[in-house]
Amino acid sequence: MILARRLSKERPNDGILLNACCPGWVRTDMAGPKAPKSPEEGAITPVYLALLPPGAAEPHGKFVSDKEALSMILARRLSKERPNDGILLNACCPGWVRTDMAGPKAPKSPEEGAITPVYLALLPPGAAEPHGKFVSDKEMSTRVAVVTGGNKGLGLAIVRALCGQFQGDVYLTARDYGRGQEAVEALAKEGLKSFFQQLDIDDLSSITTAAAFFREKYGGVDVLINNAGIAFKNADTTPFAVQAEVTLKTNFFSTRDVLTHFLPLVKAGGRVVNVSSFVGVRTLNGCSPELQQRFRSPELGEEQLLALMQSFVEQAQRGEHLQNGWPQTAYGVSKTGLTALSMILARRLSKERPNDGILLNACCPGWVGTEMGGSSAPKSPEEGAITPVYLALLPPGAAEPHGKFVSDKEVQTW
Repeated sequence: MILARRLSKERPNDGILLNACCPGWVRTDMAGPKAPKSPEEGAITPVYLALLPPGAAEPHGKFVSDKEALSMILARRLSKERPNDGILLNACCPGWVRTDMAGPKAPKSPEEGAITPVYLALLPPGAAEPHGKFVSDKEMSTRVAVVTGGNKGLGLAIVRALCGQFQGDVYLTARDYGRGQEAVEALAKEGLKSFFQQLDIDDLSSITTAAAFFREKYGGVDVLINNAGIAFKNADTTPFAVQAEVTLKTNFFSTRDVLTHFLPLVKAGGRVVNVSSFVGVRTLNGCSPELQQRFRSPELGEEQLLALMQSFVEQAQRGEHLQNGWPQTAYGVSKTGLTALSMILARRLSKERPNDGILLNACCPGWVGTEMGGSSAPKSPEEGAITPVYLALLPPGAAEPHGKFVSDKEVQTW
């Protein structure tokens, strides 16, 4: 377990899984002829762990016995042979329970020991997780929501709303440690419990460190809201070439980095919300017909989109963006790209993880009165948080919206 934690910290992106296991009592020279298992039966769990499929995130740093391994094997078989039946199969630990078998010193009553098995038996219709897992009472309450740029403005309003509605731990993230902690303390004074994790989306090492933290502590994330972003004021005299590079760096390329490292951590049934803007749609409508067609194409891939966004930055630096069909708005282009990226990633999730029930959407919170939105905006941060939180808390089993652009809790035309 120590070495597994070290791997998660030092090599978070390498996908290495390290586990201990029990083969059972096996008939060998060492164990003797009375053991109930043949060597072939004893080999099942070690071989199962050795051949975990590429991309698997669990088990890691666990102790696995034949019962858990058998449950995981059978769960995979169910997913393959009966993918649409919604059957969930898990192994669980009731804890050390006072029974004739365990004796009177056990700390749990039979009623307390029954909680986890009953919880798993009564998972709601449409739930996609847990499935093929080993579940203990501690792990039942480890749902976690993560909000980037969560220390002020709209992000803080989203965190505040989640603290009151999300069943699990809520993390606000921010670049500055002190400001993040101050936000957590301010929420605590309101009677709301939140947590802070440092995350600067413009720093790739910060992203990988945060991803490793959530993988190690929670085994992944259940809700990810990409809220962090920047905007130059209309009166800002910074050259447009610089505005284009800086704005797209944070709002598009860095947000994409977060998604690259966090999407593999999103658990089945998870929700991903990318805070975009109606300005992105307005900007798209102001692009040349050729650019509009490319952005709206269902065949647009991630690498093609990256090239398209980079071309805008380069053309802006040469002063050629207008003649190539781009509008004069770096913020708008960044949000056009983020919405398009959301649709691309949603299509990928549907293809690569069709049975996991993950919903990924982009949304517009509206024009919100924050430092970025200005004092003339008609919406309060709390009103702006409504749609992102609505998408983050779509109920288990929901199939839509997915890969959509949503405003005021309604799917909008793209």
